[in-house]
Order: sequence, then C-alpha cells, then structure tokens
Amino acid sequence: MQRITITSHFFWPAHAAGGPIRSVKALIDNFDRPEDLEVITSDRDLDGPLPGTIPTQVWARLGVVPVLRTRQLHQLTREFTLRARRGDLLYANSLFDLRYSILPSILWVIWGKGSNIALAPRGELHPGALAIKARKKRLFISLLRTLGVLRQVTWHATNQDELNHILKVFPGASTLVSENQTLLGTTATLGRPPNNPRQLIYAGRITPKKGLDILIISLASVDTPAVLNVCGGFRQDERAYAEDCIKQANQLPSHIVVNFLGPIPHDTLLGMYAQHDLAVTPTAGENFGHAFAEALAHSCPIMVPPTTPWTATAERLGTLVPDLDPENWAHAIRRYLNSTDAEILSAKKAAGAEYESWHSMGSSSSHLFARLTAATT
Repeated sequence: MQRITITSHFFWPAHAAGGPIRSVKALIDNFDRPEDLEVITSDRDLDGPLPGTIPTQVWARLGVVPVLRTRQLHQLTREFTLRARRGDLLYANSLFDLRYSILPSILWVIWGKGSNIALAPRGELHPGALAIKARKKRLFISLLRTLGVLRQVTWHATNQDELNHILKVFPGASTLVSENQTLLGTTATLGRPPNNPRQLIYAGRITPKKGLDILIISLASVDTPAVLNVCGGFRQDERAYAEDCIKQANQLPSHIVVNFLGPIPHDTLLGMYAQHDLAVTPTAGENFGHAFAEALAHSCPIMVPPTTPWTATAERLGTLVPDLDPENWAHAIRRYLNSTDAEILSAKKAAGAEYESWHSMGSSSSHLFARLTAATT
C-alpha cells in the first residue's frame, strides 16, 4: 500500500496557528489506515516553541503515526528525498510554505514522481487572501509556473468555491474536491443563557485577512455595552497590525470592553463558545472556517460576510453582513446586541440546529487519502 507523507508547518498539539492544524489532525484521525501515514512538521507553534516534553529532530509516534518535528534544512532534505525515492504520496498542507511545501515538492519532482504530489492551499488562493501582499504572491506563483514544480500536482479543494479559485490561478489543474473534516460530535451543545452585557468572541489569528481591525472600528459606533474577547495570536510579521488593533481597542468608548486573551488551547476554546452570545469575524475569505463550525456546535451564532462557505447559514440566522464595510458591521452588531434575552436564546438554539443539520449532511464519499492514493497509483 502506498504510504503518505503529510507535511505541515504547524501540527498538533500546536493550536495558535488555527484551522489548518485541526484540518490535518481530523484527516489523520478519521483515516482507517493510520499505519500508512507519516507527518513531517516544525517544532513550533505560531507563538513560539512547543512544550519541551515533545520530542524534536527525532521520529516519535502520535498513536501509530510517526511524526518528525524539525526545522533543520539538511534533515528535512534527507527525509523528503528518502520518501520521494520510495514512492510516497506527498500531501502538503499549504502553497506558500517554502520548507514544508515547496522544498518537498521540488524534491518529489527530482527524485520521485511529480504526480505523487497533492497540495491543499487552505484558502491561500481565495481572492481575499491573494489581495494581501499581492505582488509578492504573484511573483511567487509566476516562479512556480516557470519552474514547473506544480505541473502534475493534484490540488485538494474543500468546496466548489475553492475549486474555482484554484482553477482561476492554475487553469487546467488536476483537482479533487473533499470537504474539510472535523472531530466535532453530531449534537450541538446548548449554550448558557444570554449575557448582560452581551459577550462577543473573535477566534482566529490576528491577521489582516481576518479583519479584526474592521471589527474594532465598527464597535466605536455601537452604543450598547458589550464585551469582545479576542482569542488568537499573530506571526512576527503581523506584530505591527496586532499592535494597531490593540491601540484602536484602547480608544473605544468605556462601554465597549475588548480583552486580548492570546492563543487559547483548542479544548478550552471549544468550551468558551458556549459562554458567548455571538462569534464575529469580518474575514476577507475562508476555504472552510473551523471556528465557525465549532461556534455553531456550541450553539453560538456566527456573524460573517459572504466570503465563507457559511454564507447561507448566517443568512438563515439573520447574521450575514453584506460586505466588509465597518458601518454595515456596526449596524449588524448594534441590531444583534439590542435583541431581547428571549431573542438571543432563540438565536442560540437556531445556531445549534444549523450545526446539526450541517453535520447530518456530511460527505459520504471515501476518505480523501484513499481517493488520492487511488488517483496517483
């Protein structure tokens, strides 16, 4: 049976880097042949090193799955080359990651088969994501095309929108559509009664793509008391943006309280959703949005723009914001905050029902890894 080498810059128990970690962990845990998998990843989370008890630069098992955590280029090159030469399928969990996507892809082309590469862009080709550092990304994609590294790659799209985004950038590319998997249960947890003042939660990286600045600007025009808890960290190159968000939050009226809680361990974060009245993210684009599924699973309504797969859900809940204009966000938040306790409780129950309906309609097709190995052998 063909083995699969999974590469990802961040991997469990890292949590600050967000959804892609959960995507890979769910793929592994839901696969019926975990003995055919290996993971090569870094020894860090978004906000720093992993706990010292976790082995690094050596192979160690997570259950039955061997995991190598290293940033050493010579070690990565050796391990990637070995697996390319023995005919492994490469599943790279990013497009723009030099060490854990581009390097292994190049080595697979040189020493193995370019057709044994699968790549999951994780929303990186969404127009909203491409608009950030656009010139740098255009040059990078142009270089990849020139080198021919991705000529035979099979692209993993998580939905029809992401498929369209991939084909717009790489026309004629080989693709496979398979929805993101989660480790959430089938039944939603009913949240606590509505809070006074209302409690809002922003769960995700503090990055321009997620639009925390838009959210904070909009709160300046909200005259109803509210608390916003920001759960997430940032990369070093995002520090200036994060500091600007903190500065703006400190200038808000006294009846709006913003708490920057930093990265929250995933299990703790799941419990926090049930304690909040609304999850808010003015994101420029998501290929899936684990935070939205997790909020709904804990009966926490989501407020999003039409840039995610959850547009129809938010529309049914009455919490869809038409665009990223702070004035429209202020209007939507103001309307929600002024709802009665009974209306908020009804919204929470509706959010849980939306989650259960979504979960019941989950894909019945074969696991992504089984489909990939069948397509590349």
